[in-house]
Amino acid sequence: MLNNLRKKSLNISFPFKNKNIVLSNGCVVYDASLVCLHSQRCRVSPPTSSFPLSVLDFKYGGVLKTENKVCNTQNGKAIHSEFTMIFCPKGTYSIGKASKDPKKNTYKQETIDSSFLLAETEVTQELYAAVTGQCPSGFSKDKPGPIGLRYAYASDSNPVERVSWFDAIFFCNELSNLQGLDACYTITDKEYEVYYSIENNVKKEWRELRKANVTCNFSKNGYRLPLAKEWEYAAKANTDNVWAGANCVDDLKRHGWYNGNTGKHTQTRPVKKLKPNEWGFYDMSGNVEEWCWDTAVEYGKPSAICKGGCYIDAKEDLKITYASTNYLYTVSDTIGFRIARNLTQKDTIKTC
Repeated sequence: MLNNLRKKSLNISFPFKNKNIVLSNGCVVYDASLVCLHSQRCRVSPPTSSFPLSVLDFKYGGVLKTENKVCNTQNGKAIHSEFTMIFCPKGTYSIGKASKDPKKNTYKQETIDSSFLLAETEVTQELYAAVTGQCPSGFSKDKPGPIGLRYAYASDSNPVERVSWFDAIFFCNELSNLQGLDACYTITDKEYEVYYSIENNVKKEWRELRKANVTCNFSKNGYRLPLAKEWEYAAKANTDNVWAGANCVDDLKRHGWYNGNTGKHTQTRPVKKLKPNEWGFYDMSGNVEEWCWDTAVEYGKPSAICKGGCYIDAKEDLKITYASTNYLYTVSDTIGFRIARNLTQKDTIKTC
């Protein structure tokens, strides 16, 4: 059982035209020089008292970041974790290639109607444990690798994997509750399958969620999975890149983990070890595939879209245009997730 689960905010402010700006629901953090550089692109005047963060209308993402801390005390041991959310402005983007042949035409233009926040990195094992008290990952520093050896690159900073779409949904709601935000998801009509195993002559039973009715209220300000088009928008970051942060294979090797640079160690890597894309997002191409909110039906079963490709994939599978689908209950050491958050009238900026 979890106990003493709570949020700890990192109280940092920065100067913006001789004023300090803080976010009422946590705090806003960024390099002051870069904020000044982009301030002329904001079509609202610098605040004099307080106004909703949702009215910010920067032309480019990455101008604004929020930092958060989570602490979970379990069995007398405190687990701390930090994560950063990056501002993505509303806007439009195009993706794919145009062709007169309908079968070859992959071009589409999408509109992002509202600004949102997206996590700088995939959810790490540390953050997942700080929120849920569990670490289901196969590539864990506490689990043996091949022939009993430890995985070479396993750490608390590796992305969490072996989490289903349902697991990601529950995580988002729990993190929202911890931070005093309004949870986005409502989960009803749960259906489980029961499994048994024998360990040390002891019969163990566990349940796996196979079906549920999940709805998302996008008017809430809690954490959620990104829409596939939000993911693509943030990955492209106002560029024509083929991959997140890269337009050629040499650049891809500096931005994403895949079968072209993982070598003999076919496993996940700690986040933020390679270069970010133009808006500051890490590992959007490669490392682990990322669950999105968008659902589909595959072979008659509810499924969800995954974006980004993973450490064992070829470069084609890491392209921003590429998507795979997996059953909602799928757990794999190639799939993790990244969290998003809506901006609402409750998120305000004030000077102090």
